[in-house]
Amino acid sequence: MLSISYQPIKHKNQKRILVKFDYNIALIKKLKESTDAKWSNTLKAWHIADTEAHRLKCNLPLQNKNDIAAQSNNKSTQKISPQNNALLQQMVQHLQLKVYSNSTITTYQKEVTTFLQTLGNVNAESLSINDLKRYIQFCINKLELTENSIHSKLNALKYLYERVLGKNRFFIELPRPKKHLQLPKVLGQQELKKLFAAPKNLKHKAILFIAYSAGLRVSE
Repeated sequence: MLSISYQPIKHKNQKRILVKFDYNIALIKKLKESTDAKWSNTLKAWHIADTEAHRLKCNLPLQNKNDIAAQSNNKSTQKISPQNNALLQQMVQHLQLKVYSNSTITTYQKEVTTFLQTLGNVNAESLSINDLKRYIQFCINKLELTENSIHSKLNALKYLYERVLGKNRFFIELPRPKKHLQLPKVLGQQELKKLFAAPKNLKHKAILFIAYSAGLRVSE
């Protein structure tokens, strides 16, 4: 069985991950195709960029918030690989064909774009459910996203993997964060009286009464 070890290092003033394994031409080819792998004669080993995507695949601890902020200022880390970009466009097309609302399409596209930017050159289709668990942990612990943000991200990724890529029940092992119970804010009787008394135009007053009594949403 091929043994591979990974180690974060500083090489020529750059943060890299050292990848050590016995000579294997197939593995070298795969490494060069999917990463920015470079050979070091000094270290006698291959090394790749120290990014969140590579740490996910190498099962290394994710970086702290300061490191992430520094990386986000580097435009090269914000690029999506051509393969992953094609997948993103496929998802948008799928959503449009299913006639999802513009709001949902925009949200899903935003969440998946952020996810694919984190992956860099790593093929999104190659990730396992454990890789995605680590990504969500990264969003919770390092990026400190709220429960609602995590739910939004999970919904978008679930659509990508289960509906677009056809990986049925792929997310069944990934637990969702509990939502805090939040009671709706309602107007008191005196506030309602003032609200309904405010419009002087009869048509506006009728619209207001219908909207309130029917419980219409803003979009409706």
